[in-house]
Amino acid sequence: MDEKNVFPLGKIPSNKMKANRAPAASAAPQIAESAREFVEAAKTHSVPIPRKAPELDWRALDPGERPTRGINVRFNEYELALLRHLARDQDRSIHQVIKRLLIPAAERAAEE
Repeated sequence: MDEKNVFPLGKIPSNKMKANRAPAASAAPQIAESAREFVEAAKTHSVPIPRKAPELDWRALDPGERPTRGINVRFNEYELALLRHLARDQDRSIHQVIKRLLIPAAERAAEE
């Protein structure tokens, strides 16, 4: 251990500790004015409400188009184990298995 950097308890030199100090009293009026300006601006500021994107007619879209969107789907242990089993059996990724099962089922359901 480096003896130079060891100080007895309560004998730490003041240059080794820096206290967090409040801003000088002369800065208080400027801070208060800035806070008032901020509050006033916040009262009149408005944020545009985003409009819901129009729903696209799935029949008008190209089913062969390259995928550019994704979603997160949560599975329980059983469902994930089943998908892993199918993926291993078919020598495919879980993503491919889900797509091959889901899209035809969704198309059949949409036609009903």
